[in-house]
Amino acid sequence: MENENHSQPDKPSAESGAVWIRAAAKIAASPRCRHTVAVIDMISTLLSAAAFITLLCYLLFTNFQIAVKVALISGSSFIIFSLIRYLIDAPRPYDLYDLGKSFYGKRPGRSFPSRHIFSAFLIATLTAGFCPYSAALLFPVCAVHSACRILSGLHFPRDVIAGAAAGALAGGLAILTVR
Repeated sequence: MENENHSQPDKPSAESGAVWIRAAAKIAASPRCRHTVAVIDMISTLLSAAAFITLLCYLLFTNFQIAVKVALISGSSFIIFSLIRYLIDAPRPYDLYDLGKSFYGKRPGRSFPSRHIFSAFLIATLTAGFCPYSAALLFPVCAVHSACRILSGLHFPRDVIAGAAAGALAGGLAILTVR
């Protein structure tokens, strides 16, 4: 079943997939596009991490007890979410489709739900709960991060939607708990 694109015999061609699968394959075929998406993905990850560190530092100086609660709730949410993801162990798009050269390592499975997007939306929701104006920056960063995870072939749209919903829910519950 090999074609002129040297696809693997056990995977269907990306051309047979949804629009986003075809877009991911085209991006993967271009070293410049692959690099650009990977850099944007890394920058959005770092922005979320910086927002969380900033939030925790702010809370440490203004209300130590709330800082500890936010850290504990965030950490425990992340652990529970990771366990659920481990148990589901859903295949990644690059496991199912021939997307050519991978953006990242080819570790199979653990696609659903997206832990990166869960974390990004958890952080954005928490930060917006303490500084509402931060939402204008952080939620667009989350949207760009979500698109990068899909276009890099790392996640299906359902993975990032579930991660976003769970992260926003966990962040909202954390805010209600600590306030």
